[in-house]
Amino acid sequence: MITIATVAKAFDTTRSTIRNWTREFSDHLSPSANPPPGHARIFTTQDGQVFALVAAMRQNNAGYEAIHAALSSGERGVWPPPGTMTDDDDDDDDPANRVLVTQLTVKMGQLEGQLLANHEERDHLRARLEEAQAARLSAEIRAARAETELETLRAVYTAEEGQAKEKSGFAAWWARRFGG
Repeated sequence: MITIATVAKAFDTTRSTIRNWTREFSDHLSPSANPPPGHARIFTTQDGQVFALVAAMRQNNAGYEAIHAALSSGERGVWPPPGTMTDDDDDDDDPANRVLVTQLTVKMGQLEGQLLANHEERDHLRARLEEAQAARLSAEIRAARAETELETLRAVYTAEEGQAKEKSGFAAWWARRFGG
């Protein structure tokens, strides 16, 4: 984890310059280099390599267009720049970094909990969907059987009513046939 202060110190420039570079060269940096408002700016080693190239090219008076072209072609600088980082620069002892790591660890735990809850909800909904599909299939089978039975009864009614001397209607036929 590399902070903006570490990058500025490594290239003997200001934090403001590093912020400008993060906006200008955002296509070549990690998402954490340009976080949403309210979130800490954190750089990766790959971001440091991008800044190393930008700093070297700016030192040679290269314009942003030339730097963009070099970055797009895959060129990168060396991170950390030789002779710039000492044992005293270890960010692990920085209280702000420890707080940030703690906050990120807590947030990661919360997100993992949400992910687990989402997986459980998904599994529950899948089970309910399968139950509903089984119930629908059962209802379709019952409906098909009832339709077949109704067609059979209509055929019997038509045949018997056609042979009867008196036409009495379906209700009377039903009563005669099933004793109701």
